[in-house]
Parts: sequence; structure tokens; C-alpha cells
Amino acid sequence: MINSNEIRMEDTGSAPHLICPRCGGNNLHHEIVILYARHEDANVVIETAVSRTFVESVETDGSDNPSRRRDGLAICFSCEECGEGLQLTIAQHKGSSEIAWRFSPKSDL
Repeated sequence: MINSNEIRMEDTGSAPHLICPRCGGNNLHHEIVILYARHEDANVVIETAVSRTFVESVETDGSDNPSRRRDGLAICFSCEECGEGLQLTIAQHKGSSEIAWRFSPKSDL
């Protein structure tokens, strides 16, 4: 069992493959992309889910925006080895871009 927030890649000789942070598998499928648009420290964030074309304004405190103060992005993945519930997030914070995995560990791996 891996369960690491580290962004790991596998060199395949062509383009590197992302490694699942939960199980270490390399068969990830990207699905929905969620964009979070927020003016700095605003009380509302605009969430746009691309694939089902759903746009919603939500309270900042109740959103899943990976950025604490600005815009963010989440790419939802499923893994052939351990299932759904993986998000690769990108957040803007103080002029920097932060990248991380967001997921719940699977205890049965």
C-alpha cells in the first residue's frame, strides 16, 4: 500500500506515466475536470465541472477548492487497481502553483 501525497511518475521511454498515490499502479483514467474560479479571499467560488457541463456558485467555506485564497483545478481519476476517488489538484497560492493528490486511503489494499 502506498497512500502517499507525493507526485510520482514512471518513465516509459515515451511520455512519463502518473503513478497512483494509493496503490502504486500506473493505469489511471482521467475523467472529470473541475475548475474553481475565485477572486482573492472572496466568499463565493465558481465551480465548473467539465464533462457534464455543470456550473455552480458555492460558498467558499463549503467548496472543495484546493486553493485557500484563489483559483484551483482538480482532475478526477479512477485507478484500474484500487478504484475511484483520486484527484490531482493544482492551486494558486501567493504567486506559486501547488500540485498535490487528494484522496481517501483504501484500507483493504
